[in-house]
Amino acid sequence: MEKTNQAERALEALKSATNAALLLGGIVLLSTVAIILAEVAVRKLFNATIQGVDEIAGYGMALSFALALPNTIVRHTHIRVDVVYQFFTRKLQIFLGVVTLIVFAAYMSTLVYYCAMLALDSYESSVRSSGLLGVPLYIPQTLWVIGLAFALIVSIAMPLCALIAAASRNWAFVDHLIGRGEKEADASMEEIEDVLKDAKGRSS
Repeated sequence: MEKTNQAERALEALKSATNAALLLGGIVLLSTVAIILAEVAVRKLFNATIQGVDEIAGYGMALSFALALPNTIVRHTHIRVDVVYQFFTRKLQIFLGVVTLIVFAAYMSTLVYYCAMLALDSYESSVRSSGLLGVPLYIPQTLWVIGLAFALIVSIAMPLCALIAAASRNWAFVDHLIGRGEKEADASMEEIEDVLKDAKGRSS
């Protein structure tokens, strides 16, 4: 039981950290939007352009995605396909949920590794962007890798917490951890029923 409590506290700490990363990602995204709007206004009013806006926007979008990804993982706001999943037994749902988290962690490990190698290669080769700004590419690439590495930490911690809770037979926490709690299941079933009713209404 104590190990489960530790897992729950670790999950709450992860949520707090991912919230902070999400806020930072939102600030980066809003700043990117502001720069694009400024470019549009300058072009419209003064028939001029702000150099390097497209390049900065690309970096901002990539970084905001990386910073938002950890929160997406821990709060299960990514795309899920639950049509068949609904009808599995509880234990099978939990098993598949944990396996999915482990597979995702393996994918993130591969992604972070190759992105880190890319950033290192850009640094060693002094590669610069082909745009007007000529930004050393290792700078935005390193920031991107940091965000992805945080997502990797979250994707590793999630199945570990689930396995600890499963060992203590705290199935309610495991359900919550993998995003298959009662509220989520009921919401998904209601959504499926609404779709079926809508389909029947159209056919009649």
